[in-house]
Amino acid sequence: MGQDGAWYAITAKEGRLNRDTGTLELWGDVNAFQDTGMELQTDNVVIDFESNSGYGLDPVKGQGPVGNVKACLLYTSPSPRDRTRS
Repeated sequence: MGQDGAWYAITAKEGRLNRDTGTLELWGDVNAFQDTGMELQTDNVVIDFESNSGYGLDPVKGQGPVGNVKACLLYTSPSPRDRTRS
């Protein structure tokens, strides 16, 4: 479950968790699903649990409630409203 309360599921053929850096690298038919109905497909993605961000340098495609998505790469990070103030 994400910090926003949403559910996420990601599948891939292979992956590697690096506990020292807090990253998860997934490759080979990566499919990401969110409970809002968004679905993305790519060949490689790196998720950084420390910064709640992720990126992929391979083409990405997907679909969801807002329509279809096609891009040459992927980058995601928390919106400013999701960050906690100290």
